[in-house]
Amino acid sequence: MPKPILDLTRKYQREPEFVNVVQKQLTVPHVEQYYLGVKEGIKLDVLCRLIDLHSLKSSLVFCNRKRSVDEVVRKLGARGYLAQGLHGDMTQPQRGRAMDRFKRNISEILVATDVAARGINVQDIQAVFNYDLPLDKEYYVHRIGRTARAGKKGHAFSFVVGREIGKLRAIEAYAATKIASLPVPSIANTDKVRTIPAQKGKDMGRYRQHQTIYT
Repeated sequence: MPKPILDLTRKYQREPEFVNVVQKQLTVPHVEQYYLGVKEGIKLDVLCRLIDLHSLKSSLVFCNRKRSVDEVVRKLGARGYLAQGLHGDMTQPQRGRAMDRFKRNISEILVATDVAARGINVQDIQAVFNYDLPLDKEYYVHRIGRTARAGKKGHAFSFVVGREIGKLRAIEAYAATKIASLPVPSIANTDKVRTIPAQKGKDMGRYRQHQTIYT
């Protein structure tokens, strides 16, 4: 608790009691946490490959900027993924529609900023992607806590660019957890282009497309 707040308690409260809750690990125990060392330009390719490799039907992708959210949603859509965006520039009706589509599995990927994602309460999110590492260490805990709920297992993948590895180590120390290194999946791992429906029973001719990436 910050010192100014403690000073206020001493000034206005009578015999206050302080309770310290110590938790060895802040993150959800059933979340498998990984990081991938990537270049900025291949993040989207790596995201698509991980989604396909793990056959993910419900994923939450975090970006730090509203512009990045819009860009990732647009590029995912161009590749045949069913994605929705969520950020502070959207109206409340727009946010409501995006959340409704995600909850009803009409869209399989929700791309959001931290501010917009505070009210997300979806039980069956299979994986969380830190497309951008969070600006605040505490946000990491909140982000990955969106998966592995009600005793289920989940995955958390963090993309680390260059010197951001220092930021990742700080997150590990703060959360008292270990984030394992994961190699970038090659195109051989996701070698076949998969067909996906745009909606149930409709438009079965859309394709997910992969591009060659260099790691």
